[in-house]
Amino acid sequence: MQSSPPSESDERSVLRQLEDTDDEWSWSASDRGEWKMVTDEYQQFYEHWRSSSPGSSFPKKYPYELSLGVDKDGRSLLHFRDVGASESGILVTKSYEDIYQRILRLREETFLHGVVLTGQPGTGKTTFLKFMLARLISNGQVVLLFDNARAHLFYRGQVHYRVMTDVIDGLPRLTRPGRKSPIWTLVDADIYPLGPPVGGNRDIWPIHATSPKRDRWKVWRKMNDAALWGMPKWSMEELIRGLCLRADYGSFRSLLKQHLLSLDGPTPATTGNRAVDFALGVLRKERETKAEKESQGDMGNELGAHDVDMADEPGQPQGLDKAVDNAFEILLRNATEEIGFAPP
Repeated sequence: MQSSPPSESDERSVLRQLEDTDDEWSWSASDRGEWKMVTDEYQQFYEHWRSSSPGSSFPKKYPYELSLGVDKDGRSLLHFRDVGASESGILVTKSYEDIYQRILRLREETFLHGVVLTGQPGTGKTTFLKFMLARLISNGQVVLLFDNARAHLFYRGQVHYRVMTDVIDGLPRLTRPGRKSPIWTLVDADIYPLGPPVGGNRDIWPIHATSPKRDRWKVWRKMNDAALWGMPKWSMEELIRGLCLRADYGSFRSLLKQHLLSLDGPTPATTGNRAVDFALGVLRKERETKAEKESQGDMGNELGAHDVDMADEPGQPQGLDKAVDNAFEILLRNATEEIGFAPP
């Protein structure tokens, strides 16, 4: 991943060759018969992004929030596996854009056939696949999404699905003479002990988001001679922005704000909320560490130098809001010391 990413014109050039148009792709009746049409949130997601403009939907200032689209009840149209249905937005970081552009270049300019994106749980692998799915659909691409036991095919305005077996077949084919262009295949599946059944299949071009466990990907990667990349860590700014997108952020912030003034008094038995109790415990310990360092005249630039105070006017809402902001930064800094810079 050392080469510079391609320009926007390069992106259009690469993807134009694979656009989902009537005269470019064909799908036999027998192959189509192995799939079923869907009308659920996958279809709504497809329609939402197929009608969007790539230029206006994906700004170039990072990080930014990308809404995946919601149904009539306000629930996310796309929520992979254990990601909450109420979380309709994702945070797109500069690293997501860089990885996406480098995947385009890898596919266009090298013999490598696929990418393994690996990293510890919580590093944003599944979120990147959501971003890439929206990006590819908005560029008119045929896409196969392999989400554990089901495969969803986004093709000519309609989503089709089938229960997966040990073989991926029955797919549309590019009809242009002299060029074989495998279907973009996004894999978010860890149900197979030896990895998903994508190895050696030249009709698809896999991008597999998975854990660092080699058994999950080593077989198909060797068969395809695929690239192996790791997800970059998040910055503190990205962590803070990402935290704000969590479905439970508003309620947690409100509870923390309600009890933050208790730091100035005796330790309460409990607030009735385990997460808030834990957060207050971390903040109280941080304040004690800060006071100890101040008494020793040894503050330096360490974490204890960050304010845990109630700001200049604790009775004013803006002062308390600033204190809550400071508290979240301290909590995140403590968390990164424990688990590293991963999305919250």
